[in-house]
Amino acid sequence: GMGGVALGVASNRQAFFANPAGLPSADRMVLTANYLPYPSGIHIGSLSFQPKSQGALRFSAGAFYLNSGTMVKTSPTNENLGNFSYHVLNLGGTAAYEIVENLSVGANLKLHLAAADTNLQLAAGVDVGAMYEGPLPGLSLGLAVQNVAYEIKPFVTERSTIPLSIGGGVSYAGVKNLLL
Repeated sequence: GMGGVALGVASNRQAFFANPAGLPSADRMVLTANYLPYPSGIHIGSLSFQPKSQGALRFSAGAFYLNSGTMVKTSPTNENLGNFSYHVLNLGGTAAYEIVENLSVGANLKLHLAAADTNLQLAAGVDVGAMYEGPLPGLSLGLAVQNVAYEIKPFVTERSTIPLSIGGGVSYAGVKNLLL
């Protein structure tokens, strides 16, 4: 929602959704959840879990859900054909590894399931990323390639291309309680 701003954020508990290389070490099990209900009936939420992980290798699992609420289905001539809704569920896992001090790489493996009216879509994909922390304390640079994916079951008879995203970000957390 903020133009990929989290691509450059290191030690990000929700790295599953941005740059998998930004996943921090966890000295204890971590569960992160959020939920946002919009007044128009749209519901969005996510959940991520990270087991305790010390050292260079870190893992997490996550889920994202979207429900559009009820929408009016219309014909090409604007005739009311009833109501429908749109649902999305993304599930996946993340692994990140610190190759050398201050340089991490990571990958997500994810499964995408969407339903609109009576149509169903199923896709699988991978995100890969890299994160460099330095040369100043608190400065992080990240790169990520998201949605290297294949549509297993298309909404309609023909497969569509899943949008590939390549991006980067820079963040600075060198001032207490401030992230730029």
